[in-house]
Amino acid sequence: MRLLAIDTALGDCSAAVLHRTADGIDVLHERSRTIGRGHAEQLMSVIGEVLDAAGLTYADLTKIAVTVGPGSYTGLRVGLATARALSLTLKIPAVGIGTLQALAAGGQADHPGQTIIAAIDARHGAIYHQAFSANDAISQPAIDPIVDVVADLPKQMVLAVGSGAQLLSEAAERAGHQMETLDLHAPAIADVARLGAGAPVQSVAPEPLYLKPPDAQPAVRGKIARQ
Repeated sequence: MRLLAIDTALGDCSAAVLHRTADGIDVLHERSRTIGRGHAEQLMSVIGEVLDAAGLTYADLTKIAVTVGPGSYTGLRVGLATARALSLTLKIPAVGIGTLQALAAGGQADHPGQTIIAAIDARHGAIYHQAFSANDAISQPAIDPIVDVVADLPKQMVLAVGSGAQLLSEAAERAGHQMETLDLHAPAIADVARLGAGAPVQSVAPEPLYLKPPDAQPAVRGKIARQ
């Protein structure tokens, strides 16, 4: 298997190629740029760099993995459109990986068996969040006020990962909960690649996971009436 992983869900523009050999050894090449915005202008360049590093061409790929959200609306559209286009052109499957799942994977290696809450700052006092135990999700991705998430925290020690981890930790401390944090502004593309390698292929193309309407709304007042 030669898998291309793409992440444009948050502030990074990242790509990786994972080559899994016949004896089960993973060879990983990765590139990541922290850009905030402008994923559409940089993604194909990043993919080209990682393919060159791996000594592969597009025709050598056998699978694609892409983060599907939650995240930036524009960033998600860029990554998903690219993954779908490559999947159709190369006639290879594409799978979607949840951003929260990929963030949680960043903390699982050093905290085996610990409950992990992946949290992304959704602004206005809310976070995107999902809880995991070992490698299994124990809740669904959701967006809620931070105070509501704290109210449902388990009694045991929790590790919070992601851009919302510090916000959650501060609120948890005020409520008397213990919490470690791992501040990740975006998933590690290596984790996206490994999750994608093990993800089953679905009969439908990856879809974006939107948990709230976009902050930017089209203007309604002052619209010119159609003739």
